[in-house]
Amino acid sequence: MGRNRELSTNRAIKPCNFSIIVSIVAAWMPAVGMLRVISLVLSILAIACAPRQPWRMIALRVVEDTVPLRRTSEGIAFNVTAVLANRSPKPVYQGGRCAPGAEREIGGAWESVWSPVCVGPTPTRRLEPGDSLVIPVVVYGFSTPGREPRIDTRFRGGRYRIVLGLSFAPEPMRPYPSSVFVVLDTALHRDWRAGGAR
Repeated sequence: MGRNRELSTNRAIKPCNFSIIVSIVAAWMPAVGMLRVISLVLSILAIACAPRQPWRMIALRVVEDTVPLRRTSEGIAFNVTAVLANRSPKPVYQGGRCAPGAEREIGGAWESVWSPVCVGPTPTRRLEPGDSLVIPVVVYGFSTPGREPRIDTRFRGGRYRIVLGLSFAPEPMRPYPSSVFVVLDTALHRDWRAGGAR
């Protein structure tokens, strides 16, 4: 996949602003003793120099706000485009045991309603800091006998999100959800934007 530089921000963590720290300490010096000054300096350094949590610097969004649920003689399906952007200073790995899954909001909670047929581990892709990856996702379920994956009875219109397996090495893969989008079941002429439907 090509690199999308427009989605990359915060490629590097900014260094600690020691000029601000020195100014604060200088202002406190006349009012407190040396031990308190040392304690204050250590506390300020811990706050100012603490690294940002890398997971908060990963963005997984779905390009489409709303997509139609397609019904055929063999089953139902919908397509979305996910964009994974690594805004952290570390490489992130995408892949793991299986391909992306899909969750639907039901009764105010997110429940897995679809996962593909997995015949083995999917290839692991490395995403460098500042890079992004476009991932086309096809969510489908078969109603015809002998075809997998089967349609989940909860697989219908509603609020959805895609779930990928991500990792910062050497951590194990963990599920990471995307932004929320709406799947519109045009056959029922119902708009599920309110969410939480059963």
